[in-house]
Amino acid sequence: MDREPDTLITHRATRIGLLVGVPLAIVLGVPAASRAAAILRSWTSGETLTANDLNANFTALNTELARLDPLVVDGEGAVGIGTTTPQGKLHVNGFGRVISSAWNVRSVAEFHGPAASNSAVLFGTGATAGTQSVRGLFIGSASQTFGVARFDAAGTAAPTIDLHVGANGRVGVGTDAPAERLHVAGRIVADPTHAAAATNTQFATTSTTFVDVPGLAVTVTTHGKPVMLTVNTNYNPTTGNLGPYNSWGLLTITRNGTNLGHALYGMQIASSAINDNLPVSFTFVDTPPAGTHTYRLAARAGEMNVGILLGEGGVTQQLTATQLN
Repeated sequence: MDREPDTLITHRATRIGLLVGVPLAIVLGVPAASRAAAILRSWTSGETLTANDLNANFTALNTELARLDPLVVDGEGAVGIGTTTPQGKLHVNGFGRVISSAWNVRSVAEFHGPAASNSAVLFGTGATAGTQSVRGLFIGSASQTFGVARFDAAGTAAPTIDLHVGANGRVGVGTDAPAERLHVAGRIVADPTHAAAATNTQFATTSTTFVDVPGLAVTVTTHGKPVMLTVNTNYNPTTGNLGPYNSWGLLTITRNGTNLGHALYGMQIASSAINDNLPVSFTFVDTPPAGTHTYRLAARAGEMNVGILLGEGGVTQQLTATQLN
């Protein structure tokens, strides 16, 4: 058998390639020392290669290859790395890495089909065909639409685009035709940045320290921006002490149990005649740290032996909290 330097000989039964040129440069990633051990003999031009000669070399080489992830090219031209049964033109079983410095980024893996074709990078779970168990990143050739999509595992149905990024920069969730910069087809559930509480239950107290008014508490999640708080109630002293117009009470707002007003006088002083009814409204802007906060309306009597009543007659009292953008 005549040979040329660096000729690849293939043993079909075991899918092993052996370069018999001089020097032997690469044998499917086998280390140099192992390659030297695998070459038991060489042949000269015109020499007949017997089965015994080849088998001796293949046996030694196969021992080394058995310890490595094989690279296989099957009869259809499909390449397998880490697998002997490639399911596509290139089938890699295991982890891979691509290093580049293109586009001013460290790692780049580029995937595209022939001209004017859609492209996708798919991730599968191995579920049966037709279940849309395959997820992937998708780009359309004509529209340049990019998205996160669900694919029919059978490879026959068009993908379902869940997140759409159009060529114009518009983003669609649940729609592939966003009308604005962000278009959500369906309801949105987000952390609340506005809350309101109301009660028609009147509240009486004689406490000279602040106590929470039942039913007037709101919880909001903020992002480090100011929160505007509003209070609407009514006040009526039920007993007098210093005189008909010297019976007074105090209101404040707490955040997570901490008084946001004056420690003694709070935010609002209400004074009225006994059994009179005084509407009380005020606004306060708080600047809380980012996070979830609970605001409450609190009240106290202004002096000893004075009772105060809020929401007399069942009128609506309200506390609101709104984050300012």
